[in-house]
Amino acid sequence: MTRLSDTIAEIQPASKTGREQARQRLDSLAMPHWALGQLMDLAESLAAMAGSIEPDFKQRINIVMAGDHGVAAAGVSQYPQSVTRAMVETMLSGGAAINAIANSVDSRVIVVDMGVIGQRSWSGRSGFLDYRIAEGTANIAQGPAMTREHAQASVEAGIQVAQSLQADIFGLGEMGIANTTPATAVGCALMRITAKGVTGRGTGICVDAIAAKEAVIDRALKINEPDWEDGLDVLHKVGGFEIGGMAGFLIGAAALRKPVVIDGLISTAAALIAQSLCPMVTDWMLASHRSIEPLHVQMLEHLGLPPYLDLQMRLGEGTGAALMFPLVDSAMAILKNMATLDEVVQ
Repeated sequence: MTRLSDTIAEIQPASKTGREQARQRLDSLAMPHWALGQLMDLAESLAAMAGSIEPDFKQRINIVMAGDHGVAAAGVSQYPQSVTRAMVETMLSGGAAINAIANSVDSRVIVVDMGVIGQRSWSGRSGFLDYRIAEGTANIAQGPAMTREHAQASVEAGIQVAQSLQADIFGLGEMGIANTTPATAVGCALMRITAKGVTGRGTGICVDAIAAKEAVIDRALKINEPDWEDGLDVLHKVGGFEIGGMAGFLIGAAALRKPVVIDGLISTAAALIAQSLCPMVTDWMLASHRSIEPLHVQMLEHLGLPPYLDLQMRLGEGTGAALMFPLVDSAMAILKNMATLDEVVQ
């Protein structure tokens, strides 16, 4: 037995009783049936995860998993690989977008080094965890991203991160230059499609460069032949260390019965890997928003997760996940604090 298999064995479905109680309560409120739409869907899902109609989701953490990618050498990003390291430093200093948004919604930010290139210089910094597997992946356009052993190690590291932190709800994001390329490759592999027409601009590459990026992804899929029925094989061949770490985090949190809000394309690729390894894990996920990356909506449909926001975002870092927390507060306020129709008309 491994940490991964042991953790998967602990995952249970969300509570049917909690969902049914929430549905009864929401149906009784003083408004037309389901008039608050997806906000009521969210309340129902949160009650199912908590097993209660009075859950508390005040203790929040935004996890940002960071790693570098060998495929950056193929020119698929507008930014140099060194930006990954610079942005990790910016996050630890409190100056990134995720810090600003997380601070505004009363959430902590924890940055996890899963595979950043360069010297280990952040040990002891507040809000930092070191689970580095290696200094970046290999170029997926030339061969596997990592060994299968490293793929499993990255997932199990993510499980350890989930087990080490205390919160009521988590937001999940990432940092890694060029990581929309392996994320798209992962999505294409698991959904058995080609990259043509679903590859986006990532960091903002020009429209003409998208065709070249599509070719890199399709070459990676052809050379590596990932097995769409085996999430670890897909991760090993076309993934990334931070993608594996996020997949493991989702599995670890599900075993602990903790909700995780996923962000955009890259964290959703991790969710697909987690789903491949344990389909029940999606019971513990919430999709924060619909990214403008073309593949993202198809990935969410594959997971069966509706997005709650559409803000034309494509930054990553977990920014969309953090923006979901006020909706969580509002959904819980409706469930707990609204008057019922009977109370109004008595």
